[in-house]
Amino acid sequence: MTFQRTLLPKSGTAMALLVLSVMLFGMASAVCATPPDSTFGHWGIGADIAPGKVMHISKYGKDWVIHDNAVTFGGELRYQTSPSDNDPYAKDYNYPAFGVGVRKGDYDAVTLHRMPTPEAGEKWEAADYKSQLGNIVSVYGFFERPIVRKNHWQVDYRINIGASYALRTYNTEDNVDNVMIGSNWNFYFGAGVHYTFFFAPEWGARIGAEYTHNSCGAMYKPNKGINFFSPMVGLIYRDTRMREHELSWSNHNRPRGRTIGGGRYAADSRKNFHRPTLFGAPLYLRLSGVMGFKAIMESTGADGVPEINSHGGKNRFYMCYGWQTDLMCRYARRWSSGIGVDVLFAEEAFRLHYIDRMHGYHGTRHIPWQIGIAGKHEVHYGNVAMTLALGFYALRHMGPTDAKETRKFYERIGMKYNIPGKTGLFLGINVKAHAGKASHSELVLGIDI
Repeated sequence: MTFQRTLLPKSGTAMALLVLSVMLFGMASAVCATPPDSTFGHWGIGADIAPGKVMHISKYGKDWVIHDNAVTFGGELRYQTSPSDNDPYAKDYNYPAFGVGVRKGDYDAVTLHRMPTPEAGEKWEAADYKSQLGNIVSVYGFFERPIVRKNHWQVDYRINIGASYALRTYNTEDNVDNVMIGSNWNFYFGAGVHYTFFFAPEWGARIGAEYTHNSCGAMYKPNKGINFFSPMVGLIYRDTRMREHELSWSNHNRPRGRTIGGGRYAADSRKNFHRPTLFGAPLYLRLSGVMGFKAIMESTGADGVPEINSHGGKNRFYMCYGWQTDLMCRYARRWSSGIGVDVLFAEEAFRLHYIDRMHGYHGTRHIPWQIGIAGKHEVHYGNVAMTLALGFYALRHMGPTDAKETRKFYERIGMKYNIPGKTGLFLGINVKAHAGKASHSELVLGIDI
C-alpha cells in the first residue's frame, strides 16, 4: 500500500555541530599535553560500545519518533605520532593519533509513526504500522588530538569523517515514516571527547561522550538525517616494542620554518615568502571549479499534492556548476583564512518554476544564477585540510518553494587534498547548507596561484 504525504516537517541537520567541531579542530591550540613516550610503537587498536539516543533536534523528531534508544559498536586501527617522527604538523597538534575505523549502528529499536494532524490536510493518511531505521555500517578515518596528556592518562577530542551504508531506508511500501534516511549510501560524521586511563603499559580504558550524524547531503529525498548522542566505554591496546631509532630532542626542537604573521610557516610549503603579504603573512589567489548534485521535493500529481518521490519512487539528480574566486592568507602553518566570491548555476531553477506554477504561484522570478560573498577558513595537516565557509547571497531568486527551505545566508564544510608538488592543484568535497539544512553536495577542483 502506498501512502502520500502533503507535509514534511522541517528539521535541521548537524551542520552547526560540524562548524563548532571544525573551530575546535583548528583553534584549540592552548593545550597542556606532554609528548607521548617515544619508546612505544606507532600502531595500536581500539574497540568501544556506545548506547544512546537518537536526538530530537526538530519538531519532526518529537512528532514522529516513538522509540529512540539505539547502540553502536566500533573497532579501529590507530597510528600514534611521536616527536621522533620529526613532523612539524604533529608537533603543532600536540602529537595526535590517526586511524581508520568500522562502526555498526544498531537502530532496529528506533521506530517512527505519525498520526493525522490538522496541518497535514485531508489527503494525508496514517500508516497502519511503525517504520524502523534499521542498521547502519560506517567506515571512517579519524583525527584524535590530546588536550591533556600525562604519564598514565589523557583527555582528547576527536573528529571522524567517512561513509555509511544504511540497510533499511525510506520506501512507500513498508517504511513510509522513515524520512530520516532515504538513501543507502550516506556521509558519516562523528565528534567526541574522551578520558583514557592506562592501567598497564599496553592497555588503556576510556570513557567519553560522542555525537554522530548520517545523511546523504541532499543527494536523495527524504533526507532528515540521523543524529545520535551517546556515552561510550572502550579499550585501547598500544604496541610497547622499542623503536629502532632514538628520540632526538635537538632535531625535534629545531625550527622548521620562518616565523610569519605570528605563526611558523612550513619550510616545505610552496615558496610564498616573496608573495604580497598581510601583516607579514603571505597572500595567494585561489580559483576553484565546482560541480554539485542535489534532489528536491517534487510535486507532479495532477491535484498538486506534494509527493516525497515523484519519479516512481526514484529521485532525480539536479546538477549545479560553479566558480569560486578567493583571496586567502596563510598566516600559520595549520591555518589559512580569506574571503571570496561564489558563482553558481543551478538547473533546479527550471524545475522549481514548474512546481511553483503548479501550486498557483505566478509572476515569481526563477533565476538559475546565484552569487554569494563568503568568508573562508581552512585547517591544515600536511596535504589535507578541513574547509569552512560562511556566506550570504548577493543574488538568489529561486521562487517561493525554494524560499521555504533556504535562507539569505549559507554554510559550506568539507575536505580538500593538495596534490603533492608545486602545482598548487587540489581536489575537494563539500556539503553546502542553509541554516544547518543540507542544500547540495559538491566536488571541487582548484588551484592556488
